[in-house]
Amino acid sequence: MSLRSVTTAFVTFAALALGSSACTADRPTGVVAGMSTQMLIPRDLRAIRILAKATSGALIFDQTYVVADGKVSLPATLTFAPADGVGRGQSILISILGYEVEPEEEVRARDPLPVSMREAAAPRILRRVVLGYDQGRVSYLPLNLSYSCLGVQCDRVGETCVAGKCVNQALDVATLPTYVEGLFEANSEACFDATRCMSAMMPAQLANVPDMNAGVSASVLDRCTFRMPAKDAEGRSLSIPAGTPINVRVVFGRANDDAASSMPRAEILDYGSDGFTVPDPSQPEVFRLSPGLCDAANAARSSNLTTEVYIAPTAFCRDGSCTPAMPLCATKLPTQSLCDHDLAKTGPAGTGGSSCQEKALTPSPSVMGLLIDRRDTLRGPLTSPAFSTLIGLPLSGSLLRKTQVAVAFTPPRGTGNACSNALVTSLYRTPGNFDTLGVDAGKPVFGIGWTPAASAVSSFSALQRVTNLLAGPAFPFGTPEYINDYEGFMQANPAGFDRALASGGFYEAIREKVASDQAAKGALFVIGSRDFAGTCDTGNGAVAAAGAALTNTTTPLATYVLDIRDSNKFADLAGFAQQARALATAGGTEAFIANGEDGGEMTMKGLEALTRAAVDVATCTYEPDSGLATTSALHYMDLEQKLVSIPGNPSCSGGVGWKSEGNRVKLCETSCNDYRAVVRGRGLVSALSGATLDEVPIVLRSGCTN
Repeated sequence: MSLRSVTTAFVTFAALALGSSACTADRPTGVVAGMSTQMLIPRDLRAIRILAKATSGALIFDQTYVVADGKVSLPATLTFAPADGVGRGQSILISILGYEVEPEEEVRARDPLPVSMREAAAPRILRRVVLGYDQGRVSYLPLNLSYSCLGVQCDRVGETCVAGKCVNQALDVATLPTYVEGLFEANSEACFDATRCMSAMMPAQLANVPDMNAGVSASVLDRCTFRMPAKDAEGRSLSIPAGTPINVRVVFGRANDDAASSMPRAEILDYGSDGFTVPDPSQPEVFRLSPGLCDAANAARSSNLTTEVYIAPTAFCRDGSCTPAMPLCATKLPTQSLCDHDLAKTGPAGTGGSSCQEKALTPSPSVMGLLIDRRDTLRGPLTSPAFSTLIGLPLSGSLLRKTQVAVAFTPPRGTGNACSNALVTSLYRTPGNFDTLGVDAGKPVFGIGWTPAASAVSSFSALQRVTNLLAGPAFPFGTPEYINDYEGFMQANPAGFDRALASGGFYEAIREKVASDQAAKGALFVIGSRDFAGTCDTGNGAVAAAGAALTNTTTPLATYVLDIRDSNKFADLAGFAQQARALATAGGTEAFIANGEDGGEMTMKGLEALTRAAVDVATCTYEPDSGLATTSALHYMDLEQKLVSIPGNPSCSGGVGWKSEGNRVKLCETSCNDYRAVVRGRGLVSALSGATLDEVPIVLRSGCTN
C-alpha cells in the first residue's frame, strides 16, 4: 500500500479498498470513499480515524492516523468491495473521526471511562454514512470534514452532521458518480485550482438589509442569500456576466476561540445543497448558502455558523470593462480535490510548521460616547428592532472588547427648552447621572453611564422601551398643527447638540474617562436628522466644540456623524447635510448621509458609520508584550486571506511598520491605514450578514515557516 505524506492544512486522500477484491468478471462492484478537509493540521486535528463496519456489525476496517511533526501519512487508496462480489442487500457504515488529541488505544478500549478520559477520546468532528453497493459499478463517495460540524454531536440515532446540520446518515448509492481512477486525485487535471480560481475573491454582503422604518426584527432576516457588492472600494460599479461560474469561501466563528490566530477557520464551499447554490444563472452575483451554514434555526450549533462570506467570480466587469474568464476555472464540485500546489501554498492553508506559535496582541483600552437626537423625527428608526441591530452588531463584537461606552440622548421637551436650561451642559459631564428609566424628573438627560461596549447593547435595548424616551410635544408628531407649522415646531424644540457638547459637557466626560481608564483613544459618535451645527445662542457651537476637541493637545477626540435624513417634505435636506459634514470635518472625519425614507440605506449607512468609528477607536494601538523585540514582525490576514507582515520601525519612516510609543505598541500611519481598511471591509460584511464586528488579530509569530 503506497503512502503519501501531507504537510499542509488541506488534507486530502482517497479512502479506498481493504479486504476482498472480488468482483464480477467484467464489471466490478465497490465503493471508493474520498475524504477531504480544509481544517488546519495540527492546530485543529491531531489524529484522524477511519472506521468501517458491515451493517451486521462486523468490523471491516479501523485505523488511526496520527499527526507527527506537523505531518500526517494517509493511505493513497482504500477500496470497499462486497465479499460476494455482487453486494445485493449489503450495506456498510463508514465513519471518519477527527481528534484534537491522539486517542490512545487504552482510552478507547475502556468502558465506562472517567469523564476526563471520555473527553480526551471524544472526536471533535465526526462524519458517518451508511450506503449499499450499486451492482456492476464502482461508486465514488466524497466525504468532507468541515468546520461547520466541528464539535457537533448529533443526538438522534442514525444522524450525522453535514454542512452544519444533523441529517440522516443513510445515502442512496445511485446518486453517486462512477469512480474513474485518478480523476478525483489532487494531482489530476480535474482538481480544483484554488490559487487560480479564487484570485478575484472579494467580500460579499447580504442581498437584503433590514428596514428600520418597517420595524423588521433581525431574527427574521434572510441570513443566507448573499451578493457581490455593487461597487468596489473606489466606487466603481461591479457586475458579473450572466452564466459566469462563481466560487464561495466562508469563515466560521471568528468570534469564538480562534481570535488569537492569524489563520481563520475558512473553507471553499462546494456547489450544491451542502455548500452554496446560484438560484438564477442570469444573476450569478446572487448566491445562497446551505441553511446550516448561516441560519441559526437550521444549524446544529450556532457557534459553527459563518461570520464572513467571500465571492470569487471567474470573470467580472468593473465600470463596464470586463476581465476575460479565467481558463480552466469552474465552480468547485464535491467530487473535486484541491490541487497539490494548493496543498503546499502558504497563507491560510499553511500550518506554519509544527513549532509555529502565535499570540495575539491585546488592544489598548478606548472610550466612545454616543449622542443621539431623541426628537420625533427619529421616532420610527430610534424605537425599531433594526436600530437595535445597527447599534448592537458593532458594539457587541470582540473588536470593542476593551472599549467603554456611554450613550446620551438630547434633552426631552418635558424638562424645559434645551437652550434655556442652564443645567443641561453640566449634566452631560457626569454620565452616572443619566436617567436610564425615564422617570427621574431631576435628571433631564436620558442615557447609559459608562459600561463595556457589549453590556451597553442590552442597556440600550431596555432604554428603547422606556415610555418617556420621546416626550410628547405640544402638537403631536403628524398632526395638522405639526404639519402646517413644521419649521416653527422644530425651532421650538431644538436638538441641543451644541449645548450638550459645549465646554464642560459631553466632550469633557469622554476626555475624563480616557484619563481615568488610561485609554489610548476617545471618540464621539453623533446620530441625528437635522440641526447639527447649533440651535442655541452659540451659533455653530457644535462645530466649534468638535474642532476644539480634535485639536486638544492633551486628549484629542475624533467626532463621527450619522445623518438619518429628515423625511419631512419641508426639511432643508441640503442645509442639514452640510451641517453634518461640517461637524464631522471639524471632528476630523466624514459624515455619513442616509436617506430617511429608505430603511435599507439607513441600516447600511448606519453600520458603515458606526463600523468606521469603532475600527478607528479600537485599532492600531496595543499593550506591550514581553515577547516583542524591536526587530520582531507583526502579522495579520488581509481581505484576500494573505499573511501581511508589519516590520519593526522605531522611527516610522515611510509610514510602514510599528513602533513603541510610551509603554504601548503603535502601528505606523500607512500600516495602520492598510490594516484598518481590512478590518472595516471585513467588519461591514459581517455586520450586514447579521454577525458581530470582530477584531482581525494582530499576531506575534515565532517558529513559523510561512
